[in-house]
This record gives sequence, C-alpha cells and structure tokens, in this order.
Amino acid sequence: MGFLRNPVIRREIEHRMRDNRTYFIPTVLLALLGLLTAAVYATMTLVGRGHDATIQGWQIGLAIFHAQAFLLMALMVLLVPSISAGAITSERDRGTLVPLLVTPMSRVRIAVGKWISSVLYILLLLITAIPFGALASGFGGVTGHLLLSTWACLITTVLFLSSMGLMVSTLVRRTVPAMLLAYGLVAFAVIGTAIVDGVLNLLNPAMERIVVLYANPFTPLVLNLEERFSTDPAMPVWWWTPVIHLALSAVFITVAGYRISRMRE
Repeated sequence: MGFLRNPVIRREIEHRMRDNRTYFIPTVLLALLGLLTAAVYATMTLVGRGHDATIQGWQIGLAIFHAQAFLLMALMVLLVPSISAGAITSERDRGTLVPLLVTPMSRVRIAVGKWISSVLYILLLLITAIPFGALASGFGGVTGHLLLSTWACLITTVLFLSSMGLMVSTLVRRTVPAMLLAYGLVAFAVIGTAIVDGVLNLLNPAMERIVVLYANPFTPLVLNLEERFSTDPAMPVWWWTPVIHLALSAVFITVAGYRISRMRE
C-alpha cells in the first residue's frame, strides 16, 4: 500500500472518516438497494402468477442483478461529480491551497492524491453493495462474463468521473461553479450522447449509431441487458466504453496535473 504514503491521500481519508456523510451515504445506498431488490422480486413473482407461468430462479436473479447495476450506475453519476469537483476549489475556499502548494510534494503527486482519495471513497460505496450482488447471483442466471463486464464498467466509470471532476476543480476557482460544470459534462455524457445519436440517425440512418454512445456509461449495461455481445472474442462490444473512459481519465488527470503545476496561489 505504498500509495497511501501520499500525505494528501491520508489527509483526505482521515477527513472523510470524520464526516457524518461518510456513513450516511452508504446507509442510503443500502436502503435503496434493499428496496429495489424486494420490489423486483415481488414484481417477478406477481408477473409469473398473473400469467400462470412459473418464473425460474435464474430469471429473478438476472432481473435483480440488472436493476442493481442500473441503480449503482445512476448513483455513481449523481455522486461522483459532487465529491471530486471540489477537490481543489474546496482547498481555495478554506484558504489551505497555498500551504498545500508550497509543500515539498510535487504538483503531480498532489493531483494524483486528490484523485485517488475520491476514487477510494466511491469504491467503498461499491463494496458495500457486494452482498446484494451476491444475493442476485444466488438465484442463478448471473454469468461470470456478465459479472465481470458490469463491475469493470462501474469501476472505470468511477475513474472517469472522478478524474473529470478533478480537472474541472482545477479550471474553476469556486466550488459551486465547479460542481455545476461537472454536472453539465456528466449530463452531456449521459443525455447529450443520446441526443447526438438521435440526430445522426436522422441524418444518416445507415450509420452505426452505437459508436456515438460508447462514451455513455449506461451503454454497456444496455448491451448486457440485450445480450448484444460481439462475436469477436478479442474485443467484445462492451469493452469500448471502459477503454474510452480509461483514455479520457488519463487525459483529465494530465490536464489537472498541468493546471496544478501552473498555479501560483
């Protein structure tokens, strides 16, 4: 755990563990997952009775798993920008930015420390959801491929959104405008890509429209729901979104590191 030797990471972790929201948000997350799981289970069993058909256990497990995946992705989209967009602006608001910049740490190390600390907190939230995922897997129907692809997309989306929030935090001087800009970029990634996809479809229906949607974090979940996997084992369809998110994360971290290195106050 050598990266924890970064003073910024240790400071951020200690600060978050003293914040009541650190415990409140996971509690709300678990409550939502519990309600969603119960609702999907009740719906599946009622639908089966209404159609005089027997709903298999693997069908219930698959439905619960997909519902949980969409809920977790939605929560990541809503939570991550608010956590990461204030990484640098909050230091300026508290008047601690200058002392942080004059420490012997390199500016790149400061940027990476801020990024990793926000990622670790979000990963903590995802870890708390594992028991509910295990419950869905217990019903059957959740294959290893589906499990791997879903969690890979969730984790890379966290990296993508955290790095984007950090970059925005270095571009804007105040926390509230930084959060607004971060949520605007997230809205474009989720809603804007769908609008662009629709426009391109109107202009050229023969175009492979899914290409535009690869930056959308929900695209792999929809592909998994529809079981639209590529026949090429070297590059399944869902891989493109994590690859794009990782590439954009590297760009955002680079920009954030550059911006911090140019700061003089």
